[in-house]
Amino acid sequence: MVVSVNPEPSQFEFDALLNHTLISLKSELKQKQDEYLTLLGNKFEGRVLSHMNEQAIGTPFENSIELISGQKFPDIIANKYYGIEIKTTK
Repeated sequence: MVVSVNPEPSQFEFDALLNHTLISLKSELKQKQDEYLTLLGNKFEGRVLSHMNEQAIGTPFENSIELISGQKFPDIIANKYYGIEIKTTK
């Protein structure tokens, strides 16, 4: 078994970033529901990336979030350690 522990930024800080990103996405979704319903996975990944970058300003994750293109895991990496896999469904 392999276990990797990254002390900085903490899991708590990453969880906060994800929570703020979800709040931001949900707010935009309410305003643009029809538009969001047409988004396929790769387009939605870009939206998530944009919201994460906005929410990362002033945090240890600022300027560290990147989209990994293609059929790779995970879809988004933050601070070269934390990964996010984006899924969509209808």
